[in-house]
Amino acid sequence: MKPKTLRMSAFGSYASETVVDFQGISNGLFLITGDTGSGKTTLFDAMVYALYDGSSGGKRDGSMMRSKYAGEDSPTFVEYRFECGGKTYCIKRSPEYLRRGKKKRSDGKIPLVKEASSVELTLSDGKLFRGSKKETNQKIVEIVGLDREQFLQVAMIAQGEFVRLLHADSRERKKIFSKLFRTGIYGRIQEDLKQRASLLKGELEEGLREVCRELEKLETDPSWGLQLKETDREVIAIEEIKEQLKRVEEESIREEKVHRRSYEEKKDAYESTERERKEQEHLFQIGRSWEKECVLEQEFLKQEEEILLLQRKIELAEKAEPITEILLEKKKQEAERELLKEARKETLSAKTELEEKKKDLEKEGQDAKLRFQALREAYADRVVTLRNVLPSYRKLESIRQEREKNKRQEEDVRRQTEELQRKLKSWEKRREELDKRPGAREELLLWEEQIKRSLKEEREQKDLLKRCEAQERELEKTEKEVEKKRREFSLLQEEYRAKSQSYEEEYTRYLEVQAGILAQRLEEGKPCPVCGGIHHPAPCVLPETAPTKDQVRQQKEALTRCMQEREACRDELQKISERCGGERGKLESSLKEWFAKERQWEKERPQEEKGRRKEVSDWQDSEQYRFFTENREGFFVEKQEEYQRRIVRLEQSAEDLQKQKEKKLREEQEKQVLQKQIEEGQAALSRKKEERAGILAELGQWKEREKEMEKTLPFETEAKAREKIDEWEKLLEKGRQEAEKTLQMLQAVKEEISRKEGELLRQEEEASRKEREALAIRVALEDRMKRQGFLRREDYEAGRLPKEEKEALRRRCEEYFRSRRAAEERKALLEQQLQGKERKDPTKLERQAEEKKAEMEAAMKGYMEWFSKRENNQKAIRTLEELFVSHREKIMEYEVLEQLNRTANGTLGGSAKIDLETFVQRQYFRKILESANRRLYLMTGGEFILQCRSLEQLSNQGQSGLDLDVYEMVSGTIRDVKTLSGGEAFLAALSMALGFADEIEKETGGIRLETMFIDEGFGSLDDESRRQAIRVLDQLAGEAYLIGIISHVNELKEQIDCQLQVRKTAKGSRISWSR
Repeated sequence: MKPKTLRMSAFGSYASETVVDFQGISNGLFLITGDTGSGKTTLFDAMVYALYDGSSGGKRDGSMMRSKYAGEDSPTFVEYRFECGGKTYCIKRSPEYLRRGKKKRSDGKIPLVKEASSVELTLSDGKLFRGSKKETNQKIVEIVGLDREQFLQVAMIAQGEFVRLLHADSRERKKIFSKLFRTGIYGRIQEDLKQRASLLKGELEEGLREVCRELEKLETDPSWGLQLKETDREVIAIEEIKEQLKRVEEESIREEKVHRRSYEEKKDAYESTERERKEQEHLFQIGRSWEKECVLEQEFLKQEEEILLLQRKIELAEKAEPITEILLEKKKQEAERELLKEARKETLSAKTELEEKKKDLEKEGQDAKLRFQALREAYADRVVTLRNVLPSYRKLESIRQEREKNKRQEEDVRRQTEELQRKLKSWEKRREELDKRPGAREELLLWEEQIKRSLKEEREQKDLLKRCEAQERELEKTEKEVEKKRREFSLLQEEYRAKSQSYEEEYTRYLEVQAGILAQRLEEGKPCPVCGGIHHPAPCVLPETAPTKDQVRQQKEALTRCMQEREACRDELQKISERCGGERGKLESSLKEWFAKERQWEKERPQEEKGRRKEVSDWQDSEQYRFFTENREGFFVEKQEEYQRRIVRLEQSAEDLQKQKEKKLREEQEKQVLQKQIEEGQAALSRKKEERAGILAELGQWKEREKEMEKTLPFETEAKAREKIDEWEKLLEKGRQEAEKTLQMLQAVKEEISRKEGELLRQEEEASRKEREALAIRVALEDRMKRQGFLRREDYEAGRLPKEEKEALRRRCEEYFRSRRAAEERKALLEQQLQGKERKDPTKLERQAEEKKAEMEAAMKGYMEWFSKRENNQKAIRTLEELFVSHREKIMEYEVLEQLNRTANGTLGGSAKIDLETFVQRQYFRKILESANRRLYLMTGGEFILQCRSLEQLSNQGQSGLDLDVYEMVSGTIRDVKTLSGGEAFLAALSMALGFADEIEKETGGIRLETMFIDEGFGSLDDESRRQAIRVLDQLAGEAYLIGIISHVNELKEQIDCQLQVRKTAKGSRISWSR
């Protein structure tokens, strides 16, 4: 991937829109140079932000990248065009930020509104990618082929980042490699194996506890002689337990069978007795039922005569029913004849009334006709005449409307004229007020510049003091280490003296013992092997207790170890002391720098900040130095608070100044608006006056025309004329309607009379038919009574019964005969059941059954107890057999899994602590170092290379496997990488960064980034090393790479011709190319 253009607006230190064109340098080295804080690294931050929505350092997101120099209306965005795989893409990304709103609030102020973040991706075909922000970010990673972490490792050698990687221990490198090469899957495999082994171990322990719980469930008898429940909880003797479980099952089955036979015998005896008891009880119940049936039979005989009388009464009622039906029909026919008679009478009366009404209506109709004729002659002509003059009223109304319209126009113009005059007076008054206010725009601008400069200086001084405070804390920490190491050295010194004295005493005693041993072997007259004398007047006496040679040797070794520890502690104390001196010098230098800038800035501070301290030129002579030496922590706290108070005051002043500027701008804008409004208002007032004069003249003409028209009309308005016309027409219509209504009523009466006459004819015919029907019914009644056997009407009345009563009597008779037959059948059945049966005492049989039942229940209880025990034991045995099978399988699985777990997690005894993920990372690390050493060899002139520490040299304590050493090519020796000097460390870090880039490109499918930025580090190199590094980078760039070096080292400006210069100004950073 190669950049083409980078366009920024209100981003970082770039306030205005800035375009960086990379198309003029397709490959080679170029230098990005400028002062500290000018915005050199911001260029790379902008690329990273456009690609991945974050800065290169990872400490700021997009919302923190808005330029502090940008105006409220300036948009914040980054547009990055780049070439990847021969295709050109463009990304435009904006963070979330506050901008000036487009509408004013009710108080007249323009608020700040939040602008949402956005991203646009233009593909190589010129089309915009359609998708959400997350989808767009994923598409960008897909195009580039690298995620943010990989891109930063490949494209940017950040200041200090790879030096930290160079000095990192194995644990830290493992975390970095895991992110870059995505080796976390191997770590997850390790964790999975560890968890599975732990889980399986827990399952084995739980299985052992489950076996013990199941053994506790077994129910045994002491006579069996088993020891199952005393099984060791830590060891399962499966075969031994199985033999005892088999014995438990056999004994349980045997006991259950014995109790079951006893129960079945008792049960048979009880059931036999119970059957006999129930049979005798049944015979007793049958006998009692037979006695009841005999009593019921006598009751039926007593009721027999009554039932025969009821049957006779029912027969008479049934003979009377046909006569009853004829009588009902006769009664109904008589009622209809009476109704018909009443109806005919009413019809005759109605006809007579209608004939009288007909005569009255004929007379009334003639009178209505005469009244209507008179009204028509009086008003018809007058209505026609008045209708002919109605158009004149409409013309008059039109004239009146025009007059009213002109009158309203005149009133509107008058009100508008008065309103314009009032506004003009108000505008002129406001303009005079604004003109009287003095203009201070230039003073405000000067004040703003002064506040910005003061705020910048105070913040820089605060940051410098914060750096001094950090150095002071580091120095204090180092001083504590020195003191601690000094105390440790004193203790070791005392220990060494004590052990040295003890060793001398022990050694002396050991020599005395040796002399004593020699003295025991001396013989008079023979020479001594030590002094050669032949006489031995006072030989050495052998002491009772003496140290051995091994004891003396052990004390000497302990003394040697103590001396080595003391020397090692002395060396460490010297190193820490030297480091402490260096840190003290750095702190002193930083404080002097702060004091010099503070003294210079105090001369430029506002008047109220001056005169507080005595003017002193040297840091050691100042009051601040005395305060610092007396109370370091209090010094920094007080100074930080003092700077914070000044910054707060300056920020408040800046805020007040901004408010004054906004107010002044609003006043100037208001004056321009007022001037324009006054001019426009005066012109409008003149037009309104002329318009009103014309309207008044036209209004007078309309009034004259209205008066002339009113003289020619009979009524004042058209409405009144129309009211009179309506009144006359209503009188005519009323007369016509009355005449027509009378004629209609007369016609209706005539039709009703005709209808009544027809109705009388129908009623006479119906009456004749009813008489004939009545005669036929009387004849039928007499005939039916004779046939049913009733000679008189009284006989019929005596035999007649209501239908409900007759049915009730019938049901009673039927129930009697049905109940009697059922009783006879039951009695015969009971006699048949009692025939030939022997009857015993049921009480005695019941007592015998109770005794048998108690014996059976006792036997059943014993059987059920052993049945439950056998079921429980068999269930526990089956469970134990399954647990034994599962336990054996899990033990075999655990042995394999635990071996895998220890191997993958590097916990095998006697080997290096290398886990699976570290082993995989070592392969990447070796490839990175191979690529790095090719360049490092050239940069250092073959002095040294980097190598991964071999397995044989790794420690067995803690995590290891990614340790880094330096191999000296000349001497063939190996030393720790932390022994490299500053310049050597930079060259090694640069080489390793290039090696990382090569390996990541391979891992991402051969993606070639073709662009790299190096941020600082060249200041630590001597001239020769810097030339070698530039030569290697130049060779790398010659392979179609574009390498940008971000540095302010002046010597690089002489070595690299193509330069991108970044300048820091009061209004933001500016860039320019120099080729």
